[in-house]
Amino acid sequence: MTTNDLLTKQDLADFEKRVNDKLQQALAYSEKATTKKWLRSKEVAKMLGISTSSLQNFRINGTLPFIKLDGTILYDYDEIMAVMKANQVRA
Repeated sequence: MTTNDLLTKQDLADFEKRVNDKLQQALAYSEKATTKKWLRSKEVAKMLGISTSSLQNFRINGTLPFIKLDGTILYDYDEIMAVMKANQVRA
């Protein structure tokens, strides 16, 4: 690691703000835009503001519950919201 690779407190604060902003966007988007019970991967990725590969990692490590129905992966909207709220960090 070189001196150019060190993180400052401001870097961490900026990162925290970006993560918090994304979480708030996801919560706001999901609360007003979704009335469907089951969502497909692309819809969930868009709702959370993450890539489909990050969503796949959440499936693999058990962060987000899902079902696989005839080759289609579906997520329960209420379970996604429960996971989001359970992992929300208050400043």
